Amino acid sequence: MLKKLDAFTLIEVMITLVILGVLAGMALPMYTKTVEESRANEARVNLQTIHYGEKIYKLNNNAFWPVRGATKTTGSNLTEINTTLNIDLAVPQFYDISITTDNTGNYTATATRKGDTRTFTINGQTGVVT
Repeated sequence: MLKKLDAFTLIEVMITLVILGVLAGMALPMYTKTVEESRANEARVNLQTIHYGEKIYKLNNNAFWPVRGATKTTGSNLTEINTTLNIDLAVPQFYDISITTDNTGNYTATATRKGDTRTFTINGQTGVVT
């Protein structure tokens, strides 16, 4: 007499794999969107930090930083930005940040996604990240 083996049939294994594939197909876009949103939050937080530093700098010096018509970037001037504005920006991993003061004395800080064209901007007039 033959013993019956407890095992899965090929159909059961195939159905399980199809279900797992469908679940992975639904989860991956949501995961990618969540990761990108967290990276965008890095830019927003850094811009808000710069905005608060700029407000305090203007109260103490009666002008925004850097001097009119100048531009500073996190790539080469991160230490200067942190020291002058008395803030603590970490090295941005996903966005490059630049601070520009126009001829009217108003500043604009822009975060540009590395390897992409997505940007966030904040300026001294509104203080709103766009």
